[in-house]
Amino acid sequence: MTRSPVSAQGLSPERAAFIKAALESQGFMQLLGAEVDEVSAGRCMLSLRARPQLMQHNGLFHGGAIAFLIDNTTTAAAGTMTPEGQLVLTAETS
Repeated sequence: MTRSPVSAQGLSPERAAFIKAALESQGFMQLLGAEVDEVSAGRCMLSLRARPQLMQHNGLFHGGAIAFLIDNTTTAAAGTMTPEGQLVLTAETS
């Protein structure tokens, strides 16, 4: 098995594709209609189109939708910086 380490030059295309596919396979991503816009070394960008089902009573994004975006993007960004085979399950601090 060939490893695709993260280097100062960036993330390997294979690793970026793996992380993107993992995100896109998540049922909750699909349920909310989130899209993966970018995966690169130390970075992930997701987008979520505003629609009535994701809004709270004042017409703003529901906090749960915002929390999901924060958790998934920070987790995926952290995953771009870890060695292959090491999982990052959620955004966390130590």
